[in-house]
Amino acid sequence: MTFTAAGTCLVDANQAGGNGYTAAPQAQQSITVSGGSSTPQTITFTSTPPSPATAGGATYTVTATGGGSGNPVTFTPDTASTGCTLSGAVVTFTTTGTCLVDANQAGGSGYTAAPQAQQSITVSSGGEAPPSFSGVPAGISVSATGSSGAIVNYTPPTASDAVEGSVPVTCVPASGSTFAIGTTTVICTAKDSATGESASAKFTITVTQGSPEDRLAELIGDIQGSHIPPGLRYVLTSLLSQALANLNSPGQHSFFATNGFRSVGLQGWSCGGQPGRVGDACSLLAEASFIIQVDPWQIPPWLGYRWTAAIRDIEVSLDCGGFRFGWEDW
Repeated sequence: MTFTAAGTCLVDANQAGGNGYTAAPQAQQSITVSGGSSTPQTITFTSTPPSPATAGGATYTVTATGGGSGNPVTFTPDTASTGCTLSGAVVTFTTTGTCLVDANQAGGSGYTAAPQAQQSITVSSGGEAPPSFSGVPAGISVSATGSSGAIVNYTPPTASDAVEGSVPVTCVPASGSTFAIGTTTVICTAKDSATGESASAKFTITVTQGSPEDRLAELIGDIQGSHIPPGLRYVLTSLLSQALANLNSPGQHSFFATNGFRSVGLQGWSCGGQPGRVGDACSLLAEASFIIQVDPWQIPPWLGYRWTAAIRDIEVSLDCGGFRFGWEDW
């Protein structure tokens, strides 16, 4: 009997009957077969990784020796590995990180499986030049379209480098954002995912306050599109339209309006020392602002605040200063 492997060997014994004898009952012998002594195996790396290993640089073929089982040593990337890929025994360095190569050898022929061995490789950028930009906008200047500034669309720059070629670019604030009145610096960043190298470029967007005429026309449109009582909407748009006409036409002007409850007259003889059309415009702006503030039950507070703030901005641009006017009930 030859014992081939660890286990329980069962031997059955049988004897046939004859010559007046019956067959003998089967007998069985149980033998426990141990595994015997097993020899451990050890894996030793015989290749040295490049130093430094660089993203996008030369590949590396890993080699190792194992124990006497005759089974091959196999290589796989560790689950925590970054910066490389592995095909068979060939390592390709793709990005900055720590490349971890696991080596394993199965047991057999009296040898136990070898404990896993690991080789750690630091992957650097290799000192490649950072991405370079092209098409960075020159300073952009636009006029405000409202008190919040203006929506500005621009063409972002592009970036590239020797390793990855075209590199994605992210700009903040992005094109299509609302830019406040004043100068805003836009910062664009490009990062090569292979080397980790990054670069930035910047340009400015300046939003200038529109002319008093443009802002007044915008305010008139805002009021015309509102849902305040029609009579009040008519009075305010009439006052402000006449103010706009005064700014767009030379000469002396005065205005008379009816708001549905009373008739009011305001003569633009003197407003902050401004004569003629500017003085009349200042007077009309002051009257519109007064009506907005004394009719809060007809105008939502948030809307009234927005309109009076817009009027104050226009008055400052016109240098209206103080004003004198007379109210007359008709």
